[in-house]
Amino acid sequence: MRKVGIAGLTLCLLLGGAGASHAAIRCVGDSITEGLPQFDEESKGGYPGRLQPLLRQGGLQGAVVRNFGVGGEATVEILARFGSLIREDDTLILLAGSNDVTRTARGEQTLDDLMSNLSLMLRLARDAGMRVIVGTLPPRPPSARDSSNVLNYEAVQRIRALAFNKRYEVVDFWDVFPSRQIHTFAAYYTFTRGDPVGHPNAAGFQRMAETAAGVVLEGDSQRPVEGRFLAPGRVSRVNADTDYSIELYDFDSGIFLPSATILLNDIPIDTTVTGNSRKAVLRAEGDGRRRCKVTLSVRALDKAEPPNTLDLRIFTYPTPQRLIVGDVNGDCRVDGRDVAIFGPVFGKIESDEDFDREMDIVRDGAVDGSDFAAMAANFGRGDLPAGDSE
Repeated sequence: MRKVGIAGLTLCLLLGGAGASHAAIRCVGDSITEGLPQFDEESKGGYPGRLQPLLRQGGLQGAVVRNFGVGGEATVEILARFGSLIREDDTLILLAGSNDVTRTARGEQTLDDLMSNLSLMLRLARDAGMRVIVGTLPPRPPSARDSSNVLNYEAVQRIRALAFNKRYEVVDFWDVFPSRQIHTFAAYYTFTRGDPVGHPNAAGFQRMAETAAGVVLEGDSQRPVEGRFLAPGRVSRVNADTDYSIELYDFDSGIFLPSATILLNDIPIDTTVTGNSRKAVLRAEGDGRRRCKVTLSVRALDKAEPPNTLDLRIFTYPTPQRLIVGDVNGDCRVDGRDVAIFGPVFGKIESDEDFDREMDIVRDGAVDGSDFAAMAANFGRGDLPAGDSE
């Protein structure tokens, strides 16, 4: 990414492959790649500037990384110069599309344009004999356009699906920053006025470089990642008989299928797993229990040693039952089980790593006495719905 506040496409050409003793790496992209000092306070040239020493430490002693970031470029601009970047037997890491997302948010293009350009570049590189690695897009902070990451996340899901279908390797920059709460952005992003994309800071670039190095060196430090939510999807509420279905991907050692499960309100439910270790589909039928809210989560391990763990809270859905203030576990009553969940988070504020928004009952950015008072006012209220038991 280049130009202040414009970001979205990064392309790295690794000459010689991960097994070579000498490798020339060309990183091409926009201002996220370029890593200007206004974003990278350590002036190390973003993630490409940090990639070279990591590769050398990992055994690629002759690795030389050159940064060809050009700010403001979307995939159409990269495609125009892509032919001059292709080298037979090189390795390609292509992280492209943040500027496309910005243009899509402005109504200037569509995500189909992004995927068409991205697919063509990846295909050209593979046909030329390159090793192809595709990157997903980093999340956007609250100050950026598409700050809710609706378009950005849709692009991430399309990139993951493309990588699976075409058997490309993946460096999952989206999952480098797995929590999109404010404390994550405060720790790993800069906040530049007028920036429509959002740029990592030095710590964020370091995390990106470490992830990219792991993939280039053929390690496995990436956990499984979620694909499409096939059900319930975007619905206004869920019922006791709602069925759930979600895709999982793993582009490294593979998913350990027996570990994959769907959870409702942090409780594992009977889950059927189909597919394979690269792409699995998890399905669970509604268990008939009526709840006052449903928090949907997914959990899985991969086959790495030691295993990487996916433990992802996906979404909290309303139900036809009315949630009582203070019923943080969603079982339609306020009791000691809610207090037990609330207690460990007491005193946390929004910038803390282990802050839990669900415990911030009065929504003031802190879990404190006002939240406990709201819970205490309803303590003992509510009954388990008919058909449920303790």
